[in-house]
Amino acid sequence: MKKAFLVISLSLGCHAVFSQATTSQPTGIAAERNLHEIGNSGNLSGVVQTFDNRYEGVKGSPYFFQNWGDAVITSVDNKVYASVPLKYNALENTLVYQNNKGVIYVLAATIVDRFTLKDSLGLASYTFKKLDAPAKTPDQFYLVLHEGPKILLAMRQDKHILKADFKGGYSAGRPYDEIVTQNVYYLHKPGKTAEKVKLSKKQLLEAIADQKEAVSHFIKENNIDAGSESGWVKVLAYYETL
Repeated sequence: MKKAFLVISLSLGCHAVFSQATTSQPTGIAAERNLHEIGNSGNLSGVVQTFDNRYEGVKGSPYFFQNWGDAVITSVDNKVYASVPLKYNALENTLVYQNNKGVIYVLAATIVDRFTLKDSLGLASYTFKKLDAPAKTPDQFYLVLHEGPKILLAMRQDKHILKADFKGGYSAGRPYDEIVTQNVYYLHKPGKTAEKVKLSKKQLLEAIADQKEAVSHFIKENNIDAGSESGWVKVLAYYETL
């Protein structure tokens, strides 16, 4: 399969990248055609390179989902493109999409505001957006777990490469590079900077201290695990109703 890697310069501008946009949302071939223009070096000054194989032989995956999923992409200038085959590279914080000819392109996070990605079966959707939060990567995307008028809970899938360790001899050590993943959680309230949190009952009750008594009762009555992701989502949804 022919593959190509697209490096997008910020100087291209969002209008040039998401060209021929209209007020409606292009889908399927129309959306793919608009995005495909990014790779047309005859019209734009984008640089097309051979898709590299840097992760071959590395254990683990740089992607949020290893398989392609259907996505809706919103650019920073609020243009929307639907039905785009996509992978999110959480290691590099980039969007990888594939056209109907099997050619692969990479969209820099600087030109994307948010995106919603379905799993390969189309059964669940995952929305990623940027937050006002400390991050090691500029324009970092966060997975939205709960979003309401009062509070937002998001997760950053922190991936990094653990280099091979040959010091252990034949019976120990790690004779291969490995991509390891850690989920890091953030709470964001309107007008404030997002703060990193640990999923514990203590931090949850501190986050919603204005309704601590009501929330504590809700957790106890519904036997909610306040140390889990699903537990926090249930509690924050209830908190929004108070």
